[in-house]
Formats: sequence, C-alpha cells, structure tokens
Amino acid sequence: MFIKLVNLYQKIRESLFYVPAMISMSYAVVTFAVFYLETAILNENPLTEFFFKISLTDARDFINTLLSAMITMTALVVSVTMVVINLSASQLGPRIIRSVLSDFKTKLYIGFFFGSISACYVLAGILYQLNGQDLLPGLTMLYVLFACFFNLFVLLTYVHHLGHLSVADSLISKVHDNLMASIGKLPALEESSKNAKAPELPKNFTDKSETVISTSFGYIQTVNYSALKKLAEKEGLVIVVDCDAGDYIVKGQAVVKAAPKNKIDAEIRKSICGALTLGRQRTGAQDIEYSVRHLVEVGLRALSPGINDNYTAVTVLNKLSSALAELFQKELPSNTFENQDGKVLVYGHANKYQDLVFEAFSRIRNAGKDKPDILLQFLKVIERLIPLVRNKQEKQALEEQLQLVGAHIQELPENSEIKALKKTLDEVEALL
Repeated sequence: MFIKLVNLYQKIRESLFYVPAMISMSYAVVTFAVFYLETAILNENPLTEFFFKISLTDARDFINTLLSAMITMTALVVSVTMVVINLSASQLGPRIIRSVLSDFKTKLYIGFFFGSISACYVLAGILYQLNGQDLLPGLTMLYVLFACFFNLFVLLTYVHHLGHLSVADSLISKVHDNLMASIGKLPALEESSKNAKAPELPKNFTDKSETVISTSFGYIQTVNYSALKKLAEKEGLVIVVDCDAGDYIVKGQAVVKAAPKNKIDAEIRKSICGALTLGRQRTGAQDIEYSVRHLVEVGLRALSPGINDNYTAVTVLNKLSSALAELFQKELPSNTFENQDGKVLVYGHANKYQDLVFEAFSRIRNAGKDKPDILLQFLKVIERLIPLVRNKQEKQALEEQLQLVGAHIQELPENSEIKALKKTLDEVEALL
C-alpha cells in the first residue's frame, strides 16, 4: 500500500492541477471567512463608506470587470507557460516537460492567478445575493481587490521565474534534483553489505515452478514486494519476479515464477499480478534508471547534429558525476526477501552499479565519441569518481567506461590535442 501511495505522490507531483486547485479552494474559503467576519461579527463596517461609496449595481459591474481581467491575465500566464514548455522541449527533449510541470514555484504562481479568479467568483455570488437595502461587504471587496492587485507583482515575478527556468542549466539542475531525491531515499552503504553473498534459490526451482503471465500491458511503475512476501509466507511459496520497475510488458508475457506448482491457483495468480502496478509511462517511485535516463536524454539532445551544444552536454556529465558520487555511498535494493530461517521467499531483480553507470555514460559517450572535449570531460568525471569507489562493482563499472573512452580516443586522428588527451587517459588509468 505504501509503495502505491509513493507512486500516486509522484503522479500528483508531476501534475499542474493539484497545487492551483488547493490554492483556489483556499482563496474561496478565505473570501467566505472574511464575509462572515464582516457581517456576523463586525456588524457595522466603516470601510464600506470609506472605500466604496458606490451602489450595489456599480459594485456588481466592478467585480465582473475585475473577474474578466483576472481571467484574461490567467489565460496570458498559461499561454506564456506553454510557449516556454514548447521551446524547452524542442531544445532539451519532450520529457523535460515533466520537470517544468513538477516545478513547485510554477504551480504556486499559477495557483495565485486561479485563486484570485476563485475569490472574484465568490464575491460576485455574494453581491448577487444582496438587495438594495443591504450594506456592501466593503472588507470582503477590499480583500478581493488586494488579492487581484497582488497578482500584478506575482505576474512580474513569474515572468522572471519562467525566464530563469527556460535556461538549459536551470532545467538540467531541476532534473538533477529529482535524480538526487530518488538516490537519497536509498539506505547508506554498510560495510557488512559490501561483500554480502547473494541468496540462492531452492534446487530445481525451474522444474517445480509455475509461470504467471501478465493480464495487462504497460510500464511497470512499482512492484509491491511487501505484498508478495506476505503472500509467500502465507501460502508457503517461493516467488521469483522476472521483471522490474521501468520494464514494459505486454498482455500474456511471463512476469513471475512461483513454486510449488500445486499451490498456484487463480486467486494467487490474481494476487501476484495485483502486486505489479502498470501505467502508460515510467515513474521514479522505484525506478532509479528513469531519472538517470531523463538527464541522459538532455545530454543526447545537446550532442545531436541539429543542436551541437557541447557545453550543455558537459553540464549534464557534471551533474551525472555528482549523482553517481552519491549513489556510490548508497546500497542498491536487492529486492530479495527471506524468512527468519534464511529461506528465500521473494527473489526480484536487483539494480547493479555497472548497469546504472552504463546507463549514465554509454549513450552520451557514443554520441560524443568524435568530440575531444566530451571525451576529456569523461576522463575528468571518472577521475573525480575513483576516490569514491567502495566495492568491486563500482570499480569494475568505471574500468569498463574508461576502456571504452580509451578506445574512442585511439580512433581519433593524431594531433597535439589528441596527444594531450591520451596523456590524461594514461594518468586516469594509473590512478584507477
């Protein structure tokens, strides 16, 4: 249940709807509260005569004009936002849209505009309920007027924010922050876990197991290992998950093996399939590679012939190096669960440092294999990560990438720049 809530939070976080909706409701509630305070508690309100010496009809016309102006301003804000999103997507890739939409400040500013519209609607409804003999709610009108006036400064701040957010480095930092947040949820690497042996499955498991096929299709967003463990304990099963978060599966594909065969019935198959949350797109709830690929895509886009922006690619590599430095201090989840007697109950796919380093570097390295400045940056990144290596897997991952970078350097035509690059390569190899 918890992992499903985490996945739901990820979806809400990437939605542009939630925060503006909450702010709009807050504005409406505050408007009602101010009106109640003015009419039920203050009774006589001198602000009405001081600020608003107008008739009820004029007040209705005034708030209708204000409401129309706020709707126009909000439409302008949304239009400008979409223009910035389209420009950023064309330069850095379509998946960057999620980073723009998940930005809290963007949703907060848009929420202020929608909130003022909500306050105007509430006040308009109040005014149309009054008759000619009732006093105008001057304090409520003053509050709504102030909320709309405040939006003028919000608009100026929002334009500044969008201008800053549209810069490539800012969006890269936003994607990097999401990646660091995913890595930060991992437990710290302990000495006892560095050389821990992988648990073993029972003998002849394949012969004794029953294959469970998927009843739907889509990306695996989360795997509820806790539910699978409880099911294995209750039914006396051994469950092997043949897929992982981020994989795309089709209907009828084998996703799980469970043993023994004679205990697998339709209800258990349904429970096993229910532990896999499928969706139209990947999320970062359990999928570390998702955020890594998001950042890698920006680097690939920058190195494409149509853009050819090596500086952006260098920025991406620097951000990836800081993410991997943090990752090297963390313990990757094994997704394998045992009972108190050490018997394996659930055996799932485990992320490996080699896979994550490969995912972070390989595509950008291939795209920049004929660019000396990109290869030099790879050498700097590897040199930066070498002192942070904590186990054989991490060292092997860096060795593989260093060998591939060296192979690319050897293929380049000889000149003074390449000679200096080869010298740097020898120094990094000696350090590793």
